[in-house]
Amino acid sequence: MAVVMAIGIIMSTVTVLSLQPVWKNNAVNNAYDEVLMALRNARQSAVNERRVYLVTFDTTDNTKFTVQRMLAGNNGAPDPNGLTQYTLPRGLQFLNMSGIPNVSAQTPDNLGVGGLPVHFDMNVAGGNRYQIYFEPDGSARDVNMNINNGLAYIADGKDLYSSRAISLMGAAGRIRGWRLIPNGAQGQWLQQ
Repeated sequence: MAVVMAIGIIMSTVTVLSLQPVWKNNAVNNAYDEVLMALRNARQSAVNERRVYLVTFDTTDNTKFTVQRMLAGNNGAPDPNGLTQYTLPRGLQFLNMSGIPNVSAQTPDNLGVGGLPVHFDMNVAGGNRYQIYFEPDGSARDVNMNINNGLAYIADGKDLYSSRAISLMGAAGRIRGWRLIPNGAQGQWLQQ
């Protein structure tokens, strides 16, 4: 009886240890999917409702962001009933890990150099790199009405290949998801 119990304990331990990478990968994918869908939903809601939606990434907590509906015809004032807050699952954060590709030709949609975990408003002065205004025409703009292109990286901080990225091309409001896969010294971004 003791031998059978020992074999059962050993088998369950091996099973748990072998499934941990799968669970971790699922957690990263779920967080990535949540952010991707929140951005796409904000853009689509802006188009459908013919009003502006503001996405703001928290500058003090790299696990949080909000989607805020703006009041129509009220000089862009926030709708007090239109705020949704999001928090990434424990252990995940908006993070640009050391080792991701850092040359523009190798970054998602050739945006930036991987220097910041959240960087929208690329190549534009005077905006806010943590904010996106989705307009009723489907475009993404900054606070000064400039086209807003950028990236947000998500990772667990312990595994380079847990890295995911979300790119935004502001003129069309195109939002794409990316996954870092092994390929040479720095890996390669693969569109999801």
